[in-house]
Amino acid sequence: MKINKGILSCLAAALLFSLFTFTQSASAAVPSPWLQQDIGSVGVAGTGNYASGTFTIQATGTDIAGTADQFRYVYQPLSGDGTIVARVASISNTSAWAKGGVMIREALTTGAKHVSTVIEYASTSGAQMVSRSAASGSTATVTQTGVAAPYWVKLQRAGNVFTSSISSNGTTWTQVGTVTVSMSSSAYVGLAVTAQNNTTLNTTTIDNVTVSGSTSSGPAFVKGINLNGAATTIEGNSWISYASALSSGLSVSNATSWSGTYSFSLNPTPDATTQTMMQSALYRSAPPNGQGFSLNQTIANGSYQVYLWTIENYQSNFRNEDVKLEGTTVATGIGDLALGSWAKYGPYSVTVSDGTLNIDILRSTKGDPQMTGVAIYSTGGGTSSDTQAPTAPSGLASPSKTDTTVNLTWTASTDNVGVTGYDIYRGGTTLAGTTTGATSATITGLTASTAYTFTVKARDAANNQSAASNSLAVTTNASTGNRSGLPWKSGVYRTTNDQANWTAIQNFETWRGRLADITTNFPYRYSWDIMTVNGAFFNGWQNAPWTPTYAVPMFPENIGATFSACAAGSYNSNWTTFANNLVSHGQGGAIIRLGWEFNGNWFAHSVTNANMTDWKACFRQVATTIKAAAPNVKIDWNVTRGDGLKAAGNADPALVYPGDDVVDYIGVDSYDQWPPAFNDATWISSHIGGTYGLQHWIDFAVAHGKKFSVPEWGLYHGAAPNFGNDNPFYIEKMWSFFNSLGSTLAYEAYYDEDVLTLGNLSYGNNNPNSAPVYNSHW
Repeated sequence: MKINKGILSCLAAALLFSLFTFTQSASAAVPSPWLQQDIGSVGVAGTGNYASGTFTIQATGTDIAGTADQFRYVYQPLSGDGTIVARVASISNTSAWAKGGVMIREALTTGAKHVSTVIEYASTSGAQMVSRSAASGSTATVTQTGVAAPYWVKLQRAGNVFTSSISSNGTTWTQVGTVTVSMSSSAYVGLAVTAQNNTTLNTTTIDNVTVSGSTSSGPAFVKGINLNGAATTIEGNSWISYASALSSGLSVSNATSWSGTYSFSLNPTPDATTQTMMQSALYRSAPPNGQGFSLNQTIANGSYQVYLWTIENYQSNFRNEDVKLEGTTVATGIGDLALGSWAKYGPYSVTVSDGTLNIDILRSTKGDPQMTGVAIYSTGGGTSSDTQAPTAPSGLASPSKTDTTVNLTWTASTDNVGVTGYDIYRGGTTLAGTTTGATSATITGLTASTAYTFTVKARDAANNQSAASNSLAVTTNASTGNRSGLPWKSGVYRTTNDQANWTAIQNFETWRGRLADITTNFPYRYSWDIMTVNGAFFNGWQNAPWTPTYAVPMFPENIGATFSACAAGSYNSNWTTFANNLVSHGQGGAIIRLGWEFNGNWFAHSVTNANMTDWKACFRQVATTIKAAAPNVKIDWNVTRGDGLKAAGNADPALVYPGDDVVDYIGVDSYDQWPPAFNDATWISSHIGGTYGLQHWIDFAVAHGKKFSVPEWGLYHGAAPNFGNDNPFYIEKMWSFFNSLGSTLAYEAYYDEDVLTLGNLSYGNNNPNSAPVYNSHW
């Protein structure tokens, strides 16, 4: 295949178009059969995403109230009676009356009849049953105060009688109210979020969603194949890799494989997984007109819709293609695109009667026919239907758990057509399941020290359900006393020094659905006054719910101070002032990362051959002085992973260990860099193992009777091969690593920022593959 690596110059009009289409593409980020849209005149378009059993919904809107509503709706059709249950896990503070919950709605118009069970941000408003009994009529509200997210909500329809209920645990329910609304039997059931603020997006997370009743979901997703690429998620559906497809009924003829990256921008701007999918393809080089390559997929007889994806990556209007399904031409001349443009074509309808879906991608009049991806949906019908159920999942296990969550994994089922998802059962209660082919899930909203029993069943596109997996009994951990609920203290670097930035930490908590214990901070260090007397952090973090960690040098930079003077105690009075101010501002239990990352060569307080003796004595002076005035302060002797004393010829950092009497924690800052960990071999050899790797410092901490910490960790963006960029493997390994440490781990804090490392997960789009992995665990 011919590839042009030149960089495109982008016209302003094209940029505007790209931005527009990127906003629109968000509507596909929930799995079938879910749909979504904004209802009413919202100020900022909303979004909905699904990952690991959790819906994350962003919305503006003035309210679900009055005669017209404005909100984001994630929904599916409902015919007749039905019930929806969900847990509103978190609601961000865009207004005390911001709300999220479940709804049954007659129509998708702003004044439609509806009934909802919602939780508002403020517990003084609590839970509400909101209903509108006449189109464009006023709403009625029944309120139960004193509850706030996380909280369970339920809405049942029996004829025209709607019952609204709430629960703290998903088991014992309290009725909020009942109401009679004369509503069409054809309605919509789903999740509703409004910011009660038409300029600021509210972020609400909802999990444990189940819908029962007769839903009409339209075509059912059967299979997506990333041609010559890896397994991925496209439009909320789980696609299999090309290798997996070849081992599960796909045969290919006359095609050549290609993969690579582009130096030009794609138009319209795709989401991250679609971008990656577009970087691999099958093609045939310069065949005669009417010839090309074939994809032949074994599949149950029936009726289907087929979608195809392609991109122009050589030169503008280089190629055009015809498509045949089962020997019948369904498209002509597609793929005639400008350089960098991509398109999704379809749906193309086809009926399969011989057990194999034949797809021919043919040259029309020019260029090399190619395709990057194919998706197949079932519409039913045909000469026979799929009645064969998948095999039962096996090996159901729980690799980790906390006091409120249980992680489940299992071995995949097989099916004659293809497994489309798994249903997870907690006792007799059906949970949301994976809705894709994923073979792991995190169950949230559980109670500490409580026994639960789980099973899993597989299902296919025809809704054939397998027998149950093995039954797994799991007892959640006892409550840790940590705000996060984790066995260790978990935190974040999000912003620094200013109480006005509490919101950033709270947004991080909302995004991950778990409170933080720790904040990482870097006070300014350019004078004694700002470090020890008038620093913004004293007032900024006063009465904060988090334990602050402060990275501070032994003395301010660029003022002529020396390690020898520090070692002699010349600066002790300054550190006494610092400690007294911590105590007087309610921070007497802060963690001080004194001289952090001293083994590097990038700070003025780094250890060198010349200052080694004085550095160690200086550390002891400062730590002893701080603890004399603030005895509950914890001192963290904090290195960076993999380095010796770089400015001292890479000598052993233990040469400047100041002593067990002045150190509380042994800390290691560790990022996905130098080298990044893309596989177990590198993870073991260079992150866990290797010279001064994580295990070295764990052993050091244990030998000295100290707790271990990871004050900074995260993704790091930069040029290959030294930086991992968006690397979900690394996030997964860090989660497993932390869980393996037990009581040895004191705390960890993720570096969630977009300036230096570009490792931000809770906002922005730098790491779309890694963010859901972190979110599924923490």
